[in-house]
Amino acid sequence: MLNVIEYIRHLGFRDGIPFDDFIKWGDVTAKGRQLERKDYGRGMLLYYLVTRFSPSRILEVGTGRGYSTTCMVQAMRRLEKGFKLITIDKDSYKKTKR
Repeated sequence: MLNVIEYIRHLGFRDGIPFDDFIKWGDVTAKGRQLERKDYGRGMLLYYLVTRFSPSRILEVGTGRGYSTTCMVQAMRRLEKGFKLITIDKDSYKKTKR
């Protein structure tokens, strides 16, 4: 069974996964919540998909703490083109006011 990094490389993303960056982004989004980020695979997969397909617009439903959003924005910045990312979360007030 392939792990996420092996799977992404299998798909053809050979540009080097900046694993340390994923850890840093995970730490930022978990800050103040006494949470340790353990699921970097989701962020890596989203990063890969954005760099692979180069969308100009992204809609994210269910923002949570923003880890996925952060990974997608970083991928779009890497592509150096204009983009629009919209996030929707029905509980955003509750999540930011803990």
